[in-house]
Amino acid sequence: MESRKNDQDIFMKQLILLPALLFVLGQTHAQTTQGNDTTTGRVYSKRQYADSSFAGTRLVNFHTIQMHKKGTLKLHIAHRFGELKSGQENLWGIDGPANIRIGFDYSLMDDLTLGIGRSANKKIVDGFAKYRFLRQSAQGSPLSMAFVGSMNVQTDKDPNKGTADAKYPYTESRFSYMAQLIMARKFSKRFSFQAAPTFIHYNLVQKLSDKNDMFFVPVMARFKFTKWLAITGEYGFKTFQYQRDMSELHDSFSLGFDMETGGHVFQIFCTNSYGINEVQALPYTTGNWGKGQVRIGFNVSRVF
Repeated sequence: MESRKNDQDIFMKQLILLPALLFVLGQTHAQTTQGNDTTTGRVYSKRQYADSSFAGTRLVNFHTIQMHKKGTLKLHIAHRFGELKSGQENLWGIDGPANIRIGFDYSLMDDLTLGIGRSANKKIVDGFAKYRFLRQSAQGSPLSMAFVGSMNVQTDKDPNKGTADAKYPYTESRFSYMAQLIMARKFSKRFSFQAAPTFIHYNLVQKLSDKNDMFFVPVMARFKFTKWLAITGEYGFKTFQYQRDMSELHDSFSLGFDMETGGHVFQIFCTNSYGINEVQALPYTTGNWGKGQVRIGFNVSRVF
């Protein structure tokens, strides 16, 4: 009990320090854009919002602060190949096993998006809502902030349904949930950074000794080195031990490139995560970069 309390104390300190750090850093870079009113001759301040902090609404596996304008429909396809270390016989993972997610997002407002998607792994259907309640601006806030909430249901077939060995003894056993606070700062035209304290709850965990509630702090960054090309990275920090044996679980870590081509965003990367969204990748990534257990993946999105 004492160990669990210490873990929770550490997590609460992280929640407090992360936004404070980003705020202080942002204040040192905040600027006010001024101009002249040609009618009255008075000096005025014009609020300019930071935009395009990231190329897409997701970086690799996780949500970004980015939003689309009201009325925008986006098709998002995410694909993960097999592990590179599977060798030539498996064409270094191209032959699989692969995981794919296809999703649609719709922007009800500039700051409110609803989305739904389906992943091949465990046939997970997910729905989410993302609301941006604060925007970084030259005259106002040094940060952009958003809330993301999602519900996920595993729809794979239970071969032992109706027996004592059922994988999902109750319908609610298939559900998991996520709540996330995104805090982002666009430091310059080239560099953006984001941190997102995340709470995940599984109604049914793998073992009786596992905890149903889990906390993570994923971070991500993008650096643009040309108008259309950027290098990206994301990392999902675990904050406490939620399984008795964590030796086979690793932090989700991805490195890649973003390419923007008109209405398309193409992202290619290497990742140690087979799962695609937060409830899969953050708690249950088993790939180890140190052992070469990484896979090539790509995301393609098209807005309408």
